[in-house]
Amino acid sequence: MAAAVQTAIAPWLVRLMTVAAYTGHRAGPEDREAIALANRLRAWTLGGRLQAVWWHTASEVGGGGKNAGLRYALAKAMGLIPGSPDYVFLTDAGAYALELKATKGRQSDSQRDFQAWCAARGIPYAVCKGADAAEAQLRAWGLVA
Repeated sequence: MAAAVQTAIAPWLVRLMTVAAYTGHRAGPEDREAIALANRLRAWTLGGRLQAVWWHTASEVGGGGKNAGLRYALAKAMGLIPGSPDYVFLTDAGAYALELKATKGRQSDSQRDFQAWCAARGIPYAVCKGADAAEAQLRAWGLVA
């Protein structure tokens, strides 16, 4: 019987996928779904099952407070595009965009505009209600082994 081949995980990938436990403000429904999805993405990445480079677009930069408008204006000046998808996946075959919503969540006008931009460029884009739906979409795209 052949021995299983153990492949080492690159140290840089471990560093990229390591995150401290979240202990901040009370997360809302969409935040909880995003954290659940990100945890799956990290596990699949480290396990070699996710066939993509990925990230979450931090478009919630305002965060409230007296400087929220300034932080948002600065982020837009540096290239943040309103309506950017929550998750972007890059593969050797192209890019994929995924907007994650809570069960009752709806797209904003700028998110619909960004979806139209993706459609015009032939970039797959999906709106998913929850982490389970997002997982199903990633599997349908062939990104999760």
